[in-house]
Amino acid sequence: MIKDKPKRENSLTIKNKNNLTTAFLNLLKVKDYDDISVIDLCQEAGVPRATFYNHYIDKYDFTRDCLIRLQRRVSPAVKVHTVDEYYCIIMNNLLDYLTEYKQIFTRINEINGAVISYELQKVFSHDILRLLNHLEDKWVTLDVPAELVAEFYAGGIVSMCRWWVSHQCTYTKEELLRYGAFMVDKGRAFARLE
Repeated sequence: MIKDKPKRENSLTIKNKNNLTTAFLNLLKVKDYDDISVIDLCQEAGVPRATFYNHYIDKYDFTRDCLIRLQRRVSPAVKVHTVDEYYCIIMNNLLDYLTEYKQIFTRINEINGAVISYELQKVFSHDILRLLNHLEDKWVTLDVPAELVAEFYAGGIVSMCRWWVSHQCTYTKEELLRYGAFMVDKGRAFARLE
């Protein structure tokens, strides 16, 4: 049996997903996450429900896809060689994104921050774990299991950003990046180069 190759998204699919994402962000400005339905999303986006269900199982599947797309947007565009590099780049890019959509993320954080944060942490943890597995194949030995390191960093990224948004950006982006880099540097004892 021949396996089907994954389909590349055509321009209409990309346009529909972008419209749904924009609609989702607009709805989050005025509605709680739990109160947003697939019908609301489709009406706001101008996308038929059948099209939505061609791509997603339900609203939660759609939300996961939005977070994966966010992760791709903020992930390092360059090859990184350490988790520290990844952390610094992703924090910088994520803080830029949060600043751009501050009103929406403030509302998400107030209403359903735990749900969104949990899903976003899973996305980042998966990405960091992939990086760690690649590094272990090359030259790094971890003193702590890779999945725990990934959870630690992903949790730190999401928690610091969530705290920053909920405290009306008390510190500048540059201060937060500097403090984060300092804390990461002081906690680097779990890995060593061979």
